[in-house]
Amino acid sequence: MKKLIILMIALFGFQFSNAQGFGVSISAGYLSEIDNAGYSADILYHFDEKWGLATNVTIALNEIKEDKLTWFAADLNAHYKVFDELYLLAGGEYLSSTYTDRSSIGGFVFGETKFKETDFGINLGGGYKYVLVDNVSLFTEMKYVVIETGYFHARLGVQFDF
Repeated sequence: MKKLIILMIALFGFQFSNAQGFGVSISAGYLSEIDNAGYSADILYHFDEKWGLATNVTIALNEIKEDKLTWFAADLNAHYKVFDELYLLAGGEYLSSTYTDRSSIGGFVFGETKFKETDFGINLGGGYKYVLVDNVSLFTEMKYVVIETGYFHARLGVQFDF
C-alpha cells in the first residue's frame, strides 16, 4: 500500500511538473508614442496549460537632430491562453524616459540638459505563438499601455522554451 501511494504521488508530481515551463525570448517592435523601434528581452514561466507569467524589459532610442529620447520599460504580465497558442495579457509597466536636449551652434555642442520622468501604467493586449520546432517559437504580441500618454506596443520575436 505504501509503494502504491508513493507511486501515485510520483506520477501526480510528474504530471504537474510536465505542465510547467520556463522560457526566454528576444523581440523587436514598434512603439507608437515615440514613433520608433524598441528591443525587448523576456523571461516567461507557465504555471499550467492556460496560465503563465512574463516579465520583460524594453529599450527604445529616438534621436531628432541633436536631441535624444531614451525609454526603458519593465513589464510584469499574466498570460491566459484562450485558444491553441492565442493568449490574452494583462499586467503593469514601469516606464522611465530620459530626454536629452543638446544646445548647439554650427555643429558644436555647448550645453546639454536632461529631463527624466518615471510613470506606472497598465498593460492590456494579446499575442500568438507559432511553434517552429519543439522548443523554438515565433511570437507576435500587441498591447496598449494605459498611462498618461497611452501608447501601443507591437512586437515580433523568437521564444526559446526549456
